[in-house]
Amino acid sequence: MLTTERRKPGWLLYPGWVVLSALSIPLAWGITWVVISQIEKVIGGTIQVGGQTRITEDYLASFILFPLLFLFTGLLQYLILGHYLTGMGWWIPATALSWLLPLGIMRLVYFFLPAGLAVDSTLLNALLIALMGSLIGLSQWLVLRKHVRQAGWWILACAVGWGLVFLVTGPSISSTLDVVVVALLPPLVTCLALWALLDWLPRRD
Repeated sequence: MLTTERRKPGWLLYPGWVVLSALSIPLAWGITWVVISQIEKVIGGTIQVGGQTRITEDYLASFILFPLLFLFTGLLQYLILGHYLTGMGWWIPATALSWLLPLGIMRLVYFFLPAGLAVDSTLLNALLIALMGSLIGLSQWLVLRKHVRQAGWWILACAVGWGLVFLVTGPSISSTLDVVVVALLPPLVTCLALWALLDWLPRRD
């Protein structure tokens, strides 16, 4: 029998969840921009990679942005969720791992594709979004299942939240509105799931 302490969710939990989750994106972007601007002062606006000239910002952005985004998402969600559920320290590394896995998988897919094979980028982007949402939910479920019953719904909520992002924005994030959609849709969907899991279902004892 597994027993965990759990406070009754207050009214700040759910808006706090949405706001803090959404803040991870501008925080990560802001720090990424500062870091890249400093790097460009040293190496310039272009960089040589494998004998090809690449734009420094475009090439380095994902290597800086995504790790920061992983960290801030897990950390900020933990700050609000940890007030109501004890023993949630693994939430941060679980979230970080869940974002890294789909990116690693997609890099392997591109690496092993036969040369000259035409691939629909929209299909690959859709696959990446589906993988990302599902793996975020799966990794966080490993932590959440110790505290609530039927925590498997969390996996579905994460997949739906990120799936809706792709349906609304399409294969690319090209406008301020798209960024707002990415920042808000997944937290809003998972907020509904969190409300159901914490308010409707009893503690796992």
